Amino acid sequence: MGAGVFHTLVAVAYRGTETAPDPVPQALVLTGIVVAVSATALALTLGQRLDQQDD
Repeated sequence: MGAGVFHTLVAVAYRGTETAPDPVPQALVLTGIVVAVSATALALTLGQRLDQQDD
C-alpha cells in the first residue's frame, strides 16, 4: 500500500518531458521512503530483542 502511495505521488509530480517535476511531491516520497525503512528497522530490532528475551 505504501508503494502505491509513493507511485501516485510521483505521478502527480510529473509535468511532462519539457518541464521539471514538482519538487514537493518528490520530497514527500523521499521522506516517506526514509520513514518506512526506519520503521521496518525498528520493528525488526524489537522483534530480535523479544526473541532473545525468551531464551
